[in-house]
Amino acid sequence: MEKIRKYLEKNQAAFTSIVAVILAFIVVGILLLSTGRNPVEAFGYFIRGAFGNTYNIANTISRVIPLLIAAIAFIIGAKCSVFNVGIEGQLLLGALSSAVVGFAFDLPPVIHLPLTVTRSEICMISFNL
Repeated sequence: MEKIRKYLEKNQAAFTSIVAVILAFIVVGILLLSTGRNPVEAFGYFIRGAFGNTYNIANTISRVIPLLIAAIAFIIGAKCSVFNVGIEGQLLLGALSSAVVGFAFDLPPVIHLPLTVTRSEICMISFNL
């Protein structure tokens, strides 16, 4: 029992995340049951809709990446003790600046792509601080 306790203390963040996801599935399952729907079938549709084929996987990844970038911008501000509610605006301004850099400069692709991505990230992070 002592080994289990030490393991859970060492990996508390991962354990907390796993428990949160499991509880979310349980609550959604209860809500689906209360409305007369089959939760196993609904979760099957959920998994197939996100990861059913290569198109769905690409679509899921393309929707997750901007959210992850916005989350990173929020985490940087939170670590600096700055509360920020303008993450969506930062994301849009970063996309706009990336588009301007992509359109305004005629550079080789090896330089151009990292420059647009870096410009977008700098814009999001600098407006956060």
